[in-house]
Formats: sequence, structure tokens, C-alpha cells
Amino acid sequence: MKAMQIYLITLLIILFSLVSNIARAQNLAASEYEIKMPMTQKGNLEFGGGFGMSYNSDEEVEFEISPKLEFFLFDQLSFGGFASQGSSESVSTLSMGPSMSYYFLNFDSMGLHFYANQSFAIQQRESRLTEDSKLTESLLLGETSLGLKYFFLPSLALGAAIHYRYGLSSTRSPLSPWVSKSFLSFYF
Repeated sequence: MKAMQIYLITLLIILFSLVSNIARAQNLAASEYEIKMPMTQKGNLEFGGGFGMSYNSDEEVEFEISPKLEFFLFDQLSFGGFASQGSSESVSTLSMGPSMSYYFLNFDSMGLHFYANQSFAIQQRESRLTEDSKLTESLLLGETSLGLKYFFLPSLALGAAIHYRYGLSSTRSPLSPWVSKSFLSFYF
């Protein structure tokens, strides 16, 4: 139930931001679009939300939502943090941590930006063993990803990425190492 509430809140935030950015974009002249590209310049802020899917060690599908906020300290390089809520039939997770993104290949004329991201997280994981018993554990995780963003408006991008997760603590993570995510990002 918690995952559904967080998912709905994230979806509402994304929809609100989308509507406000589209309304703002309609007021801009076409020449201003080119001036604002790319949004990966120093001083800009990225707010995004993602939806991911993977298989856990029990062969169950695990869904994940993850809002992210990053600030561009340098052109093409941003630092920030994220939170993530995941859920499957027998497992629920909550993760938080820092993240860093580097945009290494940009085709501004087409609105395409390729990037790499590195993040670390402390994850609280609750596994339902039986109806009456649960196992709660904390994990330290790292995640490396490669992705592509398409800016269909100067401050709005859709993207997709493939993520590789790995455990940094002595407890072996029961998560699948490979995750695919799609997301929507807003730039200010």
C-alpha cells in the first residue's frame, strides 16, 4: 500500500510539473528554445522521477519508483541525491543516497544526450518469510548506469537507462544486478 501511495504522489508531481512546463514552453518564442539548449549547463537543476522493473532472487518481478534531484556544478556534470521505493510479492525496499551524472555525448540539435550515472544507497529491505514473520535487513548498494535522454522541450526530457547494482556490504544483495528504468526529468 505504501508503494502505491508513493507512486501516486510521484506521478502527481510529475504531471503537475509537465503541465506547468508545457504551459511555460508555449509562451516562449522558437528562437528561445535554441538559446536554452542544453539544460546540462552549470547552474541548472534537474528534478526527475523514474520507474523501473527487475527480477529478484525469488524470480519475482520487482517494481521500483525513484525520484531524483541533481544540481549541475559544472557543464555536463551534476551531483545530488535520490530515493527509491521498490516492491514485489514478498519484498519491499526503501533506498536513499547520493548520485552523480556525467553527460558525455550530446547532440543538441536533435535533443539527444547520453550520460553515465553513479549512485550509492543505504537500503532497508523487508522480506515476508511467512504470513507472520518478516526479515528486515540493511544493505549498502552501489549502482552504475548508462542512459539516453531526449529533450522534446528545452526543460523536459524523457529517457531510458540500464542499471547495474552491486552490494558494498558483507550481506549479499538478493536483488537482480540488472535493472531497466524509464523516467521523466525537468530542468530549471
